[in-house]
Amino acid sequence: MKIATHDELQTMSRAKCPKCGHMRKLPVDVDIIHYPTELLTKSTAVHAKLLAPTQVSIIDYPNVPDYSLSDHLLLYPSKTSVSLNELSLEDLRQVRKLVVIDSQWHKANAVLRHPNLQKLRCVKIVTSKTLFWRYQQHGDEFLATIEAIYQFMREHFEASQSSPYAGAYDNLLFYYSFFYNLIQTAYKSNPASKFTRKQNYIKY
Repeated sequence: MKIATHDELQTMSRAKCPKCGHMRKLPVDVDIIHYPTELLTKSTAVHAKLLAPTQVSIIDYPNVPDYSLSDHLLLYPSKTSVSLNELSLEDLRQVRKLVVIDSQWHKANAVLRHPNLQKLRCVKIVTSKTLFWRYQQHGDEFLATIEAIYQFMREHFEASQSSPYAGAYDNLLFYYSFFYNLIQTAYKSNPASKFTRKQNYIKY
């Protein structure tokens, strides 16, 4: 993947904001519907807002906007959701905004019942496994918020462009990859540490 170096993050003080590598403008804007009891300090949704501040909005549930049906998509693996490959090229080009739910999985259904979300067309990620470090009881296909946003942007490119994907949106995972490597290092350097272990997670 073509992710910018983390060198500045390794040496900076916590009060400063690093300058990550340049990232191409996202093909669609993103609204993240955040469940208010979830701590933003633990949410990867913040990564998207930091990396694409003019294109990403974080909205507290239940203050969900009244979205347009024609050019908005909801990213959620419902029974009626389709992959981006199942949409026509014309439909893909009409999309202006992606709506994403940011909550624990067992709370997502409550968010989905909001009338302004129920009317939106649902799309899903084809196949991707999470690298999220916090233990969860669901399968590896249940992605962290930033992983899902990145994967959507990548699959959108692959479904709408004739040229091969060349890393245009990899920097969406800039902070995520930094914390992943940081936690891998911490666990490997402290093998006696007690934590809920996810099978095959720590890469020795």
